[in-house]
Amino acid sequence: MGSSKLVQGFAGKRLLKVEEAAVYLGLSARTLYNRCAPKASNPFPVRAKRVGKALRFDLRDLDAYIDSLSLDSQFSAPEIS
Repeated sequence: MGSSKLVQGFAGKRLLKVEEAAVYLGLSARTLYNRCAPKASNPFPVRAKRVGKALRFDLRDLDAYIDSLSLDSQFSAPEIS
């Protein structure tokens, strides 16, 4: 699924189900469920919102999280002298 099709699939939606958020982030739904659990050892940095008993992720929060990730902090390239 190309990124343009992915964005079109969520057009007009602000709150995504866990499964939709997982597709958007490229993670499994099980990973998101596990990391959103109250006693998760490695909690997900974006807090899910509750609508009744259902978990929902705000698309703007997910975009802000993605934007906050930088390749420099994840992978440091060796300096060439």
